[in-house]
Amino acid sequence: MTATEKGAGEVNVHDNSTIAYRERVVTKAVVKAAELLKLSEPEFAGLIGVSETTVAKLKAVESVIREKSAEQQLVVYLIGIFESLSALYGNNEDHMAEWLRAENKVFNKAPIREMATMSGMANTARHLDQYRFRV
Repeated sequence: MTATEKGAGEVNVHDNSTIAYRERVVTKAVVKAAELLKLSEPEFAGLIGVSETTVAKLKAVESVIREKSAEQQLVVYLIGIFESLSALYGNNEDHMAEWLRAENKVFNKAPIREMATMSGMANTARHLDQYRFRV
């Protein structure tokens, strides 16, 4: 099937250049989220399951988070957590970072410690979504 048969402007979401673009966008988003949440390189690396060397490469845009990789789901959770905190705290970086590190009655520990596992990351994202969208 040619491009004209598919329709003008239609994008093949499985095309390698489209996948590479999405990987770059997600990588830039998570690096920015980590920066705004004031995560240290060791904290950031631990939360997304990579080495500190990999974090340095992500920041330098020498590496990306690959689609369907083990790290991708953690990255998606971290971006979601950032978005919820940003909405709740009006983009106040200090308050967002403080929330991550303060003891939390829901988790019986600081959320950043809860987020150390995949299930903890999911619990934190779910908790923030429930709080943010409560009716």
